[in-house]
Amino acid sequence: MDELTPRGRRRVFRVLCYLAHADGEVDAAERATLEALRVRLRIGKEEAATLEDEAASGQQIQLRSSEAEAEAAVEALAEVMLADGVLHPAEAKRIKRVAAAVGVSEKDLARSLKRALVARNQAGEDG
Repeated sequence: MDELTPRGRRRVFRVLCYLAHADGEVDAAERATLEALRVRLRIGKEEAATLEDEAASGQQIQLRSSEAEAEAAVEALAEVMLADGVLHPAEAKRIKRVAAAVGVSEKDLARSLKRALVARNQAGEDG
């Protein structure tokens, strides 16, 4: 995520919030994942709150179709989507829509989800 511009990092975080709010609530695991991603993306708490409010209100979400932004977004989206251990249909629909919008194939999306699931399971075994 280091290769992203500050604006790119904000766009990615906003999309993450959009996905986290897909099922109408953000549970503790999703909140912790968003916080960790906020830190990795180097976004301040106040700015993150503003971006989350925008995403939760359903405003149009936009990403640039740059390879770095698309890759960062899809990897992080997979983390958020799997954070609570439940794949809500609205989350699945949103992540597919975001991936398609930035040119990520369903095959690449499935790979990202698998990597995130393996990482989540390994973290659970280590913790």
